[in-house]
Amino acid sequence: MNHKFEELRHAGNLASPSGVGLAILRLTQNPDHSIEELARCIQADPALTGRLLRLANSASRAGVDPAQTVTQAALRLGIREVRNVALGFTLVSTHRGGMCAGFDYDRYWSKSLARAVAASAVAARARSFEPAEAFTCGLLSEIGMLALASVHADAYGRVLDATVGRPLVELLEAESRAFHVHHVEIGAGLMSEWGLSRSITGAALLWASQSTAEIHESSQQCLAWTLDVATRIAEILISDRSHDSAEHASAWSSLCESAERLSIDEVALAELCAHISREWQEWGQQLRIPTRPNSDFGTSRPVALAGKSAGAISDELAGAIGDDETRVAASADPVRDETGHKRGDPIHVLIVDDDVRLLRLVAFHLERAGYQVSTAEDGKAGLQFALQQRPDIVITDWVMPELSGLEMCQSLRRMQSGHRAYVLLLTAREEEEDRIVDAFEAGIDDYITKPFNARILLARVQAGERLIALQRQVEADKRVRMKQVSDMSLLTRRLRAAGLTDILTELPNRRSAMQRLDQEWGASTNA
Repeated sequence: MNHKFEELRHAGNLASPSGVGLAILRLTQNPDHSIEELARCIQADPALTGRLLRLANSASRAGVDPAQTVTQAALRLGIREVRNVALGFTLVSTHRGGMCAGFDYDRYWSKSLARAVAASAVAARARSFEPAEAFTCGLLSEIGMLALASVHADAYGRVLDATVGRPLVELLEAESRAFHVHHVEIGAGLMSEWGLSRSITGAALLWASQSTAEIHESSQQCLAWTLDVATRIAEILISDRSHDSAEHASAWSSLCESAERLSIDEVALAELCAHISREWQEWGQQLRIPTRPNSDFGTSRPVALAGKSAGAISDELAGAIGDDETRVAASADPVRDETGHKRGDPIHVLIVDDDVRLLRLVAFHLERAGYQVSTAEDGKAGLQFALQQRPDIVITDWVMPELSGLEMCQSLRRMQSGHRAYVLLLTAREEEEDRIVDAFEAGIDDYITKPFNARILLARVQAGERLIALQRQVEADKRVRMKQVSDMSLLTRRLRAAGLTDILTELPNRRSAMQRLDQEWGASTNA
């Protein structure tokens, strides 16, 4: 499988963490790193900081004071678990859309989050595995689907259409026929490359093989069983089957049988599922991932995500996500490129200022000029919105409470998702040359003095728009090139498979047998 993974890795943009996620991986690869260094790295992303604190406190025992800092959370969870969970959260933030028309990105992350929350809760209840590590395993066990959707967008869309509603084993078989590798194998390769433990990667492969009952007792087996239970819970949570239907009864019966392997009886399982449902919704609000609007697992009817547009889901979550002025409804078409845009998107401008009158004035001029405008009234809200929604242009005041415009710009530039944003700084002061130079060194692209002239403001924004148009063209050209490389990679794998298969019988040929003999001989001599 290694050569297949390498070909895919070089053929396209496989799922990868954000700038903060990569920085965390690099830091933790150094054996001499400290918890303080890790905490400083994580704190560059305020949203990530809050999510880690939530996870640490949800896993704490009764009577233990809640963690107040990233350092306390790291001490409570352990550096390895903090690294793994932080990696998972940055992947959620940076892969919310793509070019694969047949891939439902909202549904994928909704199920992944449900599986992660369920895996953590089941591991804690059964004492089968470390809950934080089980959370990571649940969140990333099918990350290979994102990789295939990125590298082979059109072909993978056809595979998904042909296997919709079919069991996992049939999807894996279809992927193997089309690409000579399936998404769990790819996911295991990615997780291994990111430095996740063998327990996590091995458990994902055991779970996908559906042969966990035949494997001797081990930590991998316990985690694979946990992942199996968590996946069944997630499928019930996101399904549209009524709780009194025959399909639901069958799914519940299968779940109970799976949970028995972890010594969880039906009564305890029902209570656990109700808890998981509530946790899933709370995490969904924090990560802006669609979840079921009702919280009673046992008596309510699940709400189908598959039949809803992304816009409808966004409206459903509106009350839980935040202020109307800092929210943009998702498009009904979820297919977007890696920059978060789709063809024909208007330029999205975020305005950040603690002066509400000025905020509305700037928004008025830009909306009249045809721009899509969002606003935030302080630097922290602006930074969080910019990291999650990725506006094309950010217009921010220099002086604001808590987080200044310069500090917000510096934080943006540390993130991969903030590199493309065109940042305009609003200032009421005629700054000295040194101060202006400091602002450009912090990452701004241009500045405007207040009170501003509306025509000059629009001219500066239009300059940024021209740069953004060039960036989008470069991204489009890059996608064409990557499509060509991915097609060549797929052809290479097909030729290699053909060289090991008899044309008439489609059985492994002599070359395949000799290759397998060499592998087995090498394994036996190295044992």
